[in-house]
Amino acid sequence: MMQDQQKTLAALVKHRERPSSSPDQQDPAPWNLLDGTDKQRRKILEQLYDWIRWYNETYPGVEEHVIPPCWFRHRAVIQELLAVFVAWQAAYCGLEEPDDAPAYWHERILHPTIARLSSDKAAGWGNCLGSHREPHPPDTGGAHREAFQAWLATPGGT
Repeated sequence: MMQDQQKTLAALVKHRERPSSSPDQQDPAPWNLLDGTDKQRRKILEQLYDWIRWYNETYPGVEEHVIPPCWFRHRAVIQELLAVFVAWQAAYCGLEEPDDAPAYWHERILHPTIARLSSDKAAGWGNCLGSHREPHPPDTGGAHREAFQAWLATPGGT
């Protein structure tokens, strides 16, 4: 409990020490797939691919906990695994003193995320055990865009 509170406090301090400029004035983080350049996206996704291969070799076992080869065909899975990978880098890279970050990563990040993705039949790979099934993203264009624009234009819409 105390370690969790210390981690939360350290994260808050780290967040407060960031530059106070707005996100529009900052370069996107390398793992920001929305705003990054094609070169940045390719680089981080290739690193993620290598990390997933390492993960599957390091943590073999129950089929549900193996990241399936179709992971990159699921947009939400890419985002989730990228977050797990970035957290892994923070826990395992650049530390010079012993720390409990790797244990925290396993307990609080890796295992819950893999369990959730393996059972999620909508955004995860829950339907892909054995073979890939194409995800069906919601229709977010067309009439939805017009309705959103109308909502933005109404007083109190924002």
